[in-house]
Amino acid sequence: MKKRKNRFLIWNIFMGSLVFFALLLGSTHFFTPSNQPDNFDLLFNESGGFHSVYLEKEEAKLHGVLAGNPEGNLIVFIHGSPGSWTDFASMADSFKLDESYQLLFIDRPGFGESDIKHTGILSEQAMNIYELIDELNLRDKKMYVFGHSYGGPVACAMALQYPEMVDGLGLIAPCIAWPYQVPKWYNSFASFLPINLLLGDWLKNSNREMVRLYEIELLEMEKRFSELQMPILYVQGGKDILVNAKSADYFIEKCGGCNIETIYNAEMNHFVPWSHPQLIFQAIEKLNETENTDL
Repeated sequence: MKKRKNRFLIWNIFMGSLVFFALLLGSTHFFTPSNQPDNFDLLFNESGGFHSVYLEKEEAKLHGVLAGNPEGNLIVFIHGSPGSWTDFASMADSFKLDESYQLLFIDRPGFGESDIKHTGILSEQAMNIYELIDELNLRDKKMYVFGHSYGGPVACAMALQYPEMVDGLGLIAPCIAWPYQVPKWYNSFASFLPINLLLGDWLKNSNREMVRLYEIELLEMEKRFSELQMPILYVQGGKDILVNAKSADYFIEKCGGCNIETIYNAEMNHFVPWSHPQLIFQAIEKLNETENTDL
């Protein structure tokens, strides 16, 4: 009887720990820092100029935030997994990007305010972003697309599908190199049915797309990396525990003769928009300076 009680106690502790950890995983802040600008609400008043825009599709929507100088080059920001458009808000506000550029921040399908069905298919996400840009009559502007983490391959998908539209790429600690994107232990954990049922939609979506990225998407995409003929700025940290720093070398090798410049910081972690926003600003300025010249 005593042994059975002990086993019962151990089992309950184990299951309780799983539930607790699943709930912890269910918070996006476990993976993604939260650092909105102090004047976040002011960005949306008349003087701030930030406003929500939507692509309506089959009773669902893709949400974005548009801001900045309509006369400036367009910068499209694509967040990682999970996340939302606000991941880039502090960086953009700190460097007053809206004074020189027009900015479009995206909530990817299944995240933030975008309730378009989440599938984890890169080409579909790229198409949705393209359609929003077209809806806003911004397609013919000079355009730089920046993607952080999982947003990196989404940015590449846009450049491959619409090369005439994308004039430069900014890849910020991107999940872009297939050998280094093997699903982590917590992906298997989150896929375990009892745990998966406890997770919020954002974490379910994140887990689904990260597994698919390795199993399908990257292997198909890397066959076309050499087609990326626009200037590319690749920002990577040496202390990134989510994206191996060797990913940059792998990407460069697969790209062949692509026009790539790397910005590397040996002490930097994965969360570049929060820890080293100046490097993203540097990449934006470099792309803007190139115009029609090489990096």
